[in-house]
Amino acid sequence: MMTAWLLIAQDNPAPVQQQGGPPPWSSMVIFLPILILFFVMIILPGRKQRQEQEKMMSSLSRNDKVLTSFGLIGWIISVNSDQTVTLKTDNHGSDGAKIHMKKEAIIKVLDSGENVKQS
Repeated sequence: MMTAWLLIAQDNPAPVQQQGGPPPWSSMVIFLPILILFFVMIILPGRKQRQEQEKMMSSLSRNDKVLTSFGLIGWIISVNSDQTVTLKTDNHGSDGAKIHMKKEAIIKVLDSGENVKQS
C-alpha cells in the first residue's frame, strides 16, 4: 500500500526502457540502396547526355546540316563566338531564310543524305 502512495505521489515517474528493437541506424540501411539506384538510373545518364551535347556543340562548323529542337532543318552559315549560330534553311539558292539562334537549340547534326523520319 505504501508503494502505491509513493507511485501516485511522484510527479515524473521513471520512463520505461524498451528492451530490444532495431538500432536507429537500421532505417538508413534501407535508404542507401534506393539512393544508389536513383543516382545510377537518373543522374549518370543525364550527365552523359549533357557531355555528348556539349561535345556536339563545340564541333559545329560551317556547312553542317543540323536539326533544331523545334524541327527546323538547316545548314550552318557561321558559328559566332557568343554561343550563337546562323542557319540557312535552303542550301540550293539564295531564297532560304537566315536564322540566328543559340547553339543549345541544335539537337542533332545530320549527315548530308540523312533526313528526319516523318510520322
